Amino acid sequence: MMHFTSIAEAKRQTGLSYIGKVNSSAKMMHSQVESHQYTYILYLSPANTSGYNVCSHSTPECRLGCLATSGRAGMELVSGGDRIKNARIKKTRLFYEEPEFFMSWVIAEICLARAKAQKDGFFFSVRLNGTSDIDWQNVKINGQTIFEIFPVDDYITTLPEQTSEFGNKTFKIKVNRDIFINDLLAEKEKAKNQKKMVKLMQTCLIFGVPDGDRYSYYDFKRPLSALPLDKLQTRLNVLVMENCKKGVQVLNTNLKEIGLVVN
Repeated sequence: MMHFTSIAEAKRQTGLSYIGKVNSSAKMMHSQVESHQYTYILYLSPANTSGYNVCSHSTPECRLGCLATSGRAGMELVSGGDRIKNARIKKTRLFYEEPEFFMSWVIAEICLARAKAQKDGFFFSVRLNGTSDIDWQNVKINGQTIFEIFPVDDYITTLPEQTSEFGNKTFKIKVNRDIFINDLLAEKEKAKNQKKMVKLMQTCLIFGVPDGDRYSYYDFKRPLSALPLDKLQTRLNVLVMENCKKGVQVLNTNLKEIGLVVN
């Protein structure tokens, strides 16, 4: 029977680099960027490919389209490699043959990953069934399930405490997860629109209400800086007269550097 003492010692004993990992795929990296979240994920050898069945209700169609053969693992298989496949088989066998050792290692990794998420100001989530369908509510270590060891609300509902200053006092506040993500998505959408506007400004004269969500533009199909300045100025004057009504303005921020003046 194996006894877990530390992650370093567990690596030495098994030859495995890790059991689960944060941002171990391109999809999880995208999640980190888009939702400001670190996700600890565990990939086992699916169905009964390890000799142990981790997907008791799988079907032939399910096994055919399994994620286990996508991403890096899929690319490795195509190139004739089997390092990832063999590592997953080894982890799965370790789970069934040395469950307490396995779960102690998982818990240690989750603790480290959660601490890093809190330090970096990220949300944290855990996905144990990356390529398996195990009912983790029936898996216990020292009489407790993973959900009892890590209560869900304990690590995914709020960000770490932040501080806010008002007058001469400093207050500690907690940020609601949903509000934070909505604000983050709004900021990303705003940045995306600003990038689009900057690109449009290279060839277009843009008209709209400042901070509005609608605008129109006249596309010259060529960089404005490459057009005859006098003709461009004349065209701008006409467009201003036609469009600048009821709060509508020229939205270009590059007119001055081109040499144009809004009259």
